[in-house]
Amino acid sequence: LFSSTTNLYNSTDGGVDASLAGSAPASDPKALGTSGDWSAYLDESKGLIYYFNPVIGVSKWEAPEDADFSSIQMNLGAAKKVEMRERLKNYLEERLNDSSTDFIGSMQDDRREMEWKRKEAGEKLKMNKSKLESSTKKVVANKTGNSDNVSEWKEWQALIDNKRGQIYYYNKNTRKSSWERPDGFPDFKLSASKRVALEEQNKRFLERH
Repeated sequence: LFSSTTNLYNSTDGGVDASLAGSAPASDPKALGTSGDWSAYLDESKGLIYYFNPVIGVSKWEAPEDADFSSIQMNLGAAKKVEMRERLKNYLEERLNDSSTDFIGSMQDDRREMEWKRKEAGEKLKMNKSKLESSTKKVVANKTGNSDNVSEWKEWQALIDNKRGQIYYYNKNTRKSSWERPDGFPDFKLSASKRVALEEQNKRFLERH
């Protein structure tokens, strides 16, 4: 009975562990039976029978194939069998509770790791966004660095290209420029001296090109 139960739980996850392998009986209990070099013992804490071979120094839960222990069940009384079944039940319940605790702890660790990765990704995204905004400002500054702002309307700016001596229009949202005035852009006036300067600059530009 206990031998077959051992085989069942020894082959499943969370079942009886193999901590006895390679060790002799700790308190030198009385053997339930002997076959060849093998002896059968009762593990009182687990309610199971295990087998020990002192010649090769091996302990195992499964009955050895080269030994016959079919008669050892007769050495256990009915009351002892009931007692050992109850101990086996308690042992397996303890193992199940331990496994559940480990599983919950593992899930909590995974959740913490996911939260940390999500936070790290958010910080990287924020940093990249900040870099992009900074880069955009630099691009705009470079594009308008040689220009004078003479008028603004909504997202548009009217700028003077000092190299060409012409007015162009720049959209701050799309970062695109156009020589043509956008529809709806209100009229604006330049001083007489500014108009003369632009005409002279445009004339020199056209002569060079």
